[in-house]
Amino acid sequence: MIWLLIRKRGSEARLLLAGGFTLCIASWFDFLGIVFGSWYYSGRALPTIPSFFPWDFSLIPVTIMLWLQFKPTLHPFIKAVIYSFLTTFIGEPLFEWIGLYTMVKWNVFYSFPIWIVIYLIAYRISKAKSFDPL
Repeated sequence: MIWLLIRKRGSEARLLLAGGFTLCIASWFDFLGIVFGSWYYSGRALPTIPSFFPWDFSLIPVTIMLWLQFKPTLHPFIKAVIYSFLTTFIGEPLFEWIGLYTMVKWNVFYSFPIWIVIYLIAYRISKAKSFDPL
């Protein structure tokens, strides 16, 4: 709902494409992390879906799409590092502290370069030439 209110009109397709990519990658990484025992989620939002779906299908793509719109002239690597820092060192520990998930064989420092790469690929997707500029 937040994204619908503050998105840049006319850029919905490019932002949704970048957000969709982020959704797929985040879900895949979450699935792999759970399968390999690196972390696990406690509780379920709905009994028929994995417990990481609400975060991977809402919070992560929306924050990426909003971050892509925020200061679009700032160098993408700087934005990627800031986004990664906020996600890795504030978001992940916060969600663990709240009790939504538990890291078993994972350290937050492993996430930092991953979030940088995810953001930079989403940025690249959002700049596809077949769309109007942001």
